[in-house]
Amino acid sequence: MGTEQNKRQYDWRELLARYGTIFGFFTMCIIFALLSDVFLKYNNILNILLQSTMLAIISFGLTIVIISGEFDASLSSIVALSGVITTLLLSNGWGIIPAFLVGLLPGIVIGFLNAIAVLWLGVSSFIATLGMMSSVTGIVYMITQGRSIWQSIPEDYLWLGRGYFMGIPVPVITLALLFLLLWFFLTQTNLGRKMYAVGGNAEAARLSGINVRKIRMLAFIIGGFLAALCGVLLASRLGSGQPTAGGTYFLDAIAATFLGQSIFSKGKPHLTGTLIGVLIIGTMNNGFVLLGMSYYIQDLIKGLVIVLAVAVATIGAKNKNQYTVK
Repeated sequence: MGTEQNKRQYDWRELLARYGTIFGFFTMCIIFALLSDVFLKYNNILNILLQSTMLAIISFGLTIVIISGEFDASLSSIVALSGVITTLLLSNGWGIIPAFLVGLLPGIVIGFLNAIAVLWLGVSSFIATLGMMSSVTGIVYMITQGRSIWQSIPEDYLWLGRGYFMGIPVPVITLALLFLLLWFFLTQTNLGRKMYAVGGNAEAARLSGINVRKIRMLAFIIGGFLAALCGVLLASRLGSGQPTAGGTYFLDAIAATFLGQSIFSKGKPHLTGTLIGVLIIGTMNNGFVLLGMSYYIQDLIKGLVIVLAVAVATIGAKNKNQYTVK
């Protein structure tokens, strides 16, 4: 009888860990649909997808860093820096492609510097990247003096963030292609599988011949690159380089990534889960706006969502360890 009771308890925890977030998402959608007659309309659903694209890109970067066993708090500041640099170059007569490519460089450089601080100097990844976030934010304000950069930006550049192709917003198409590319990298290549191995057990990965430092450095660089890409595309969508552009993404990216860990995979970070987490956050933000909720109520609820997501992911991880050891 005790075994049967333990099994029922296991089943309950298993269901909660695997499907609790999905159930909560559908429940939230039903509530929003009942309270707002606009929520389920096609244009609003398309708007949710469009508004979620930039958050998804930066969240993918954070997910990859977490998969390798590290953390990066500097990604939101990279968004602002890359957007400001790109628009500044465009306003000074640079072509779209050169400005776009140069705008991506800060992400690569900052990711490399983060890796040096964490992997060679031994600084905690949270502390190192938090300090980097502060420094990069200072650089952004030095460049802009706190003002937006919007002069002489070409219309062709704005198409990247505002245009449509066959009736679908270009950012949504970009996100779909990027997701497929990153999914293939993480699941179908040796480097991607090594990232999961390093994040799962760095010592075991090292003993098996994997260069842990190299893999984690690559993760930091990819994370920075994706944050920079987000910044360049966001500047295109906004039509300007904003010194505060990335600030709102920090909490939302963390929430989306940890929500993703509570979906299907028992506490492990994965790209598909992060994408679903982003859609949950995007839907939540959209529903709050439709209902006219104050921003501080939104922040309160997001904070609770992060705590619940981490709790569910932890239950899943503990559940897996408990029932696979026997």
